[in-house]
Amino acid sequence: PEKLEAFMSQKEVLQDQAIYIMEAFVNGNIYSFDGLTDQEGEIVFHSSLVYGAGVMESVNDGNDTDFYIPKELNAKVVEMGTKAIQAFKLKERFFHLELFVLPEGEIVALELNARLPGGKIVDMFNYANDINIFEQYAKVVTKNVFDAELTRPYSCFYVGRKDSLNYKRPLEDILETYKDEIVHHYKVEKIFSLAIGDYGIIFRTKDHEKGLEIRREMIAKQA
Repeated sequence: PEKLEAFMSQKEVLQDQAIYIMEAFVNGNIYSFDGLTDQEGEIVFHSSLVYGAGVMESVNDGNDTDFYIPKELNAKVVEMGTKAIQAFKLKERFFHLELFVLPEGEIVALELNARLPGGKIVDMFNYANDINIFEQYAKVVTKNVFDAELTRPYSCFYVGRKDSLNYKRPLEDILETYKDEIVHHYKVEKIFSLAIGDYGIIFRTKDHEKGLEIRREMIAKQA
């Protein structure tokens, strides 16, 4: 309310410079529906992200970043996502659809990107499914074939820690303690660090609840 009131107090000064569109605030968790279509537009691979804090909050509020691909995808997200991709008739391309899942389970569409998701998410497709999505895309383009077996053996997590935050556990401790689960970690390029953290860690677990617990440990702050 305070931010809205501050903006409205400036409205008289700004009204001749721009037209403003106001939308209702959506109180829900952000999910994605990601995947690849073949040359006929059939979805041959799909995945889904569940976000912790959104990227906007990470940039504006200085939060760390975390999201994950669960072993068991939200059935409603898959159903609505599939209908959306079919409606847009996307052929031979990757897609990244973002949605809100409201507390009561209702889904509100946010945006559709006819491209790969950003950052290391494509690598997370591979880690979560034990496949090579790059090889499979080449097969779709050249032969219209996707032949990877999709058993979804892992939940795969990304945690982006920020240098400005006071974490309960040092990075070195995290990397040593969870070395069997961590599949990749790296110093994030400065240009991307506001959005996805200064240091990125990707890990995977066969037990989803164990993965959630590791995630909590990685982002826990000192009191």
